[in-house]
Amino acid sequence: MRSPLRLRRFAPASSHEHPCTRRSLRERGASTVEFALVAPLFFFIIFAAIEMGFMFRANLSVEDMTRNAARVASLVRDDPDADRFILDEIDRRTGSLNGELLSVVIFSAASLEAEMPAACIDGFGNPVDVAGVCNSYSAAEVPTVAGGGAPVRTAFDASTREQWDVIGIAIRYRQASVTGVIDGITFEATTVEVIELDL
Repeated sequence: MRSPLRLRRFAPASSHEHPCTRRSLRERGASTVEFALVAPLFFFIIFAAIEMGFMFRANLSVEDMTRNAARVASLVRDDPDADRFILDEIDRRTGSLNGELLSVVIFSAASLEAEMPAACIDGFGNPVDVAGVCNSYSAAEVPTVAGGGAPVRTAFDASTREQWDVIGIAIRYRQASVTGVIDGITFEATTVEVIELDL
């Protein structure tokens, strides 16, 4: 005897999905939303660390530049063109500077721990010559004076610098944003090296 023909009803595939599959899809969606919320902060921290690395490198370059300029100052001591030799040393090393040179101040220091006299830079950050205290050069003047295209300053006359006098070199520079993640912010710092003049 023939059994009656039965029609099988097919339900949509989604109703046959295992409950675990639906839960994993929901979890995947939640993970995507969480990543979208956390990613900006994560990348900001990464780029900020890169910026700090470039700042640290620039600072090391400027410290090295200042140290070498102070050694030159110690050797050329009372030469009338002493500042030219000092600035030439700085100008030759600016290629390694990951930033922008702002000014160079050559000053008479009271001690080996002395800071640059505040009067040598005005309230707008411009270099100022002070008689008997400092010769201050802007970034534009550094290569010009170093190359002999302009005379050295005489407020702090090199011919008066004597053995055991203490001389300081202050280099101001600005480090701009490298990655652009914190664009518009510049970091400014001053590096000072003080040394006794040589024999």
